[in-house]
Amino acid sequence: MGEGSTSLQLLNYIQRDRLFQEEKPYIATFDTSKFGWPETNFQFIAQNIHCHHVEDFRDKLNLDINGFQFFEKTTQLLPSDFEDEEIIISRYYPEVIDFVKKARPNATHIDIVSHSRRDSSIREGMVVPGSLYRPVSDVHADFTPGGSSTFLKTYLHNNPEYRGLPYEIINAWRVTEGPTQNWPLALCDYQSISVPEDLEQADIIHPSSVGEQMLLYWNPKHQWYFLREQRVEDLILLRQTDSRGTQIPFAAHASFENLNHREQPRKSIEVRIVCFYE
Repeated sequence: MGEGSTSLQLLNYIQRDRLFQEEKPYIATFDTSKFGWPETNFQFIAQNIHCHHVEDFRDKLNLDINGFQFFEKTTQLLPSDFEDEEIIISRYYPEVIDFVKKARPNATHIDIVSHSRRDSSIREGMVVPGSLYRPVSDVHADFTPGGSSTFLKTYLHNNPEYRGLPYEIINAWRVTEGPTQNWPLALCDYQSISVPEDLEQADIIHPSSVGEQMLLYWNPKHQWYFLREQRVEDLILLRQTDSRGTQIPFAAHASFENLNHREQPRKSIEVRIVCFYE
């Protein structure tokens, strides 16, 4: 893909460690001190990344080639509506389902499993609702192919007719207030990732379950893209994983703080969708 214009930014990659030859990387979501073991056994290292401005490539990026795609899709919800969980489920979910059905016409069944909201004004130690988080600057994909089965365990228990079918998990991501240039979502072109050399699977240990996410090692060949001015009508579809394996393009992603545009916090929503195929 062409050069286009870029911005130099910092993103966090997992640091290589010989320990991983004997011990799998992990991070716990709870205080592990009483058990006598650390909350994580890996570190991130900040890397300078040249992020391409999506405006130069918007029509060339494709979900099935690059792992993500940008769309223009308005929503009927007002910014304040995204503060209401009931409105999100009753009114926003149907909007997303209708759009994804058009974007993934070969899927035999599409459903929403969960959603999260993010707000860059949240600080460490603040008490916030369970579905509200800060943006993440660590390069990752939410699930590995194996980790997605843990994520879908309850869903498949309640919908056994879809067990055994191949599936993909896609996020529908947008800001809920805009335009804003703060904490944009950056996405790594799958075609620039060396598979499996750049990939590392890491356990996410919860009190009652263990998930698995995909982390990335830095590679100077990685090509990153972001939208400089994020508008509410800009919708991003990014594939988190596919049950058929990492040969299916997925979107490693992260966010970075735009030090020149701190005036407006970034508020966003990501909806996790499962698409089943025959």
